[in-house]
Amino acid sequence: MLRMIAMARQATAGFDKFFGEQMKSRSLAKSYADPRAEVDTVDRRMRALDAAREKSGVGKAELAAAIDARPEVVRPPGRRSGHRPLGSPADLTIRRA
Repeated sequence: MLRMIAMARQATAGFDKFFGEQMKSRSLAKSYADPRAEVDTVDRRMRALDAAREKSGVGKAELAAAIDARPEVVRPPGRRSGHRPLGSPADLTIRRA
């Protein structure tokens, strides 16, 4: 088990090193910062909405029915199958650019 954790840390450390090197480029860092902030904002809002939904005791299928939408509209991105009516938060951010 400890070996698996160590291997995971090495993989993460390798990516972190690569990413850090890439972010030394001012143009790349600048082009990354704004979209990253938008994705983070959308992610925070989606998590807040989902937390409010859970707190109110409303299920995802129930919410979808209440807004007259298909259930996959309420499911988190990445867990949807088939048609993606809105796309992921990243897709929405990219479309704005």
